[in-house]
Amino acid sequence: MRRDLPYYELPEEVRAVVEDSPKLECCEEFRDADIFAFVKHLKERRCEQCMACLRQMDRELRTMALLAETKKRNVR
Repeated sequence: MRRDLPYYELPEEVRAVVEDSPKLECCEEFRDADIFAFVKHLKERRCEQCMACLRQMDRELRTMALLAETKKRNVR
């Protein structure tokens, strides 16, 4: 299958947020860990790098949801 078909594209609001967001990453030790190990890491060590990454992901998801909701309202 071709990847350039329209249904493979990300929604406009997702692209806008991802393109403008800083490229934060979790620490190397937990970059590929499962969610349970990651949460345990956050609780025990209070890793600032991982907490900043988690806060940024939360902001991005909230912004994407807000943009999607606004887009739905404007279409009606």
